[in-house]
Formats: sequence, structure tokens, C-alpha cells
Amino acid sequence: MTEDTSPENLCKFLESDDPGMVMMGLSMAKGSGVPEEVLPPILKLYMWDDDKTVRAAAKSVFNMYAPENVKIIIKNNW
Repeated sequence: MTEDTSPENLCKFLESDDPGMVMMGLSMAKGSGVPEEVLPPILKLYMWDDDKTVRAAAKSVFNMYAPENVKIIIKNNW
């Protein structure tokens, strides 16, 4: 992972109040991979963000990188 897409930098984008910044962070994550410590903020966006575009993008990234057992747990409990 490059310096620009470190987990800390990704989290800064994902935790922004600006939907554009969040979408940029999700795009960066989708293009470069997601370390496990970044999956919880992405799951939060997927489940509870007010913007349906952000939720859809977060769902795509989460389903791309989350372990299969985690995806099954989320599906069964949500």
C-alpha cells in the first residue's frame, strides 16, 4: 500500500463530513485494497450513511474486500 492510501489517510477521508471526500476515500479503497482495520468504518457507511450514493459505494467496497465469514454474519443479522 502506498503512503497516500495508508489506513490512517483512508480513515480521514471516510470519516469526513463531506460526501465528496467520503466518496474519494471509497474510490481510493476500491482501487488499492482495504486493510482489515478500515473495514469497520466502511461497514458503518454501508449501513448508516444518509447519502444513498455513499451507502452503495461503501457496500461495493465492503463486499469486495470483507472476508466471506464476515459478509455472511452481516447478511444474517442485518
